[in-house]
Amino acid sequence: MEKSGIYQYEDKNPWQRRKTEEPPNIDDLLDQFSNNLFGGSGGVLFPLFLFLVLTVLWAISGFYVVKPAEEAIVLRFGKYYTTNGPGLHWMAPGVDNKYLVNINQIYSYNYSDQMLTEDENYVKAAITVFYRIDNPRDYLFKVIDPEETLHDAVHSALRQTIGHTHLEEILTSGKEQVRTETATLLNQVLTSYGTGIIVTDVKLQEATVPATVIAAFDDVITAREAKAAKI
Repeated sequence: MEKSGIYQYEDKNPWQRRKTEEPPNIDDLLDQFSNNLFGGSGGVLFPLFLFLVLTVLWAISGFYVVKPAEEAIVLRFGKYYTTNGPGLHWMAPGVDNKYLVNINQIYSYNYSDQMLTEDENYVKAAITVFYRIDNPRDYLFKVIDPEETLHDAVHSALRQTIGHTHLEEILTSGKEQVRTETATLLNQVLTSYGTGIIVTDVKLQEATVPATVIAAFDDVITAREAKAAKI
């Protein structure tokens, strides 16, 4: 009976009851969480957690911004996929690639050389060609070197225009005609080649007689004036 009473008294001990009702220690909780995350029967949580983190980082890295003056050409597995305009866009990193191209920026190219006119006179002509990228997809992938193609086209177009114009017109009233015809011919050639470039303006900076033939040119002018005077 005494032992039974002792046991009953110990069961009713308030200090023992308070100890059993205390909340778990924070260190114990951390140890339990670490054990579940990195090992034990619940260790599968760590690979899943790592996978989710990497997936989020991969998705975030796919966002990009296209500025108002740009267009983005997107390739998927190396092939053209789409063209995106200004704004926020997303692509699949590792699957898609993007190329940002400024379609509003104006570039210039200067060219100067001596060439033969329609009336078989030499003239030194210098022009400045202003252009921009009109079709980013063609500019990037249709021609190997669109800039070099433009340069070759400028040489050819100016020579062809000068070759169909008399020297006197080039030096006087025909300058505007040379300018417009060269620009028109350039755009036709660049479009036919698919360069993605459009010429916005052409300026004839110089049209003079070369120094090597200026003496002979002066003689021709003098002879014409003498002929007119006699007539």
